[in-house]
Amino acid sequence: MVYGIVKNHDGDIFLTSEPGKGTTVNVYFPLIESEALIVKRETESITGGHEQILFVDDERRWLKWQH
Repeated sequence: MVYGIVKNHDGDIFLTSEPGKGTTVNVYFPLIESEALIVKRETESITGGHEQILFVDDERRWLKWQH
């Protein structure tokens, strides 16, 4: 999904990964040289407190329980 959004805006995504060091994701969008349009929006409070977080890690030490 992110790839599609970036490509639709003429951007690029570059990934680098090093074992034991991690992965770096760089997302680039083209520079737009025009006057900025300032839009004032009203803020509304967001209710919550029942969210869930999905954590995904591909390091082997976390995968031990599967073996």
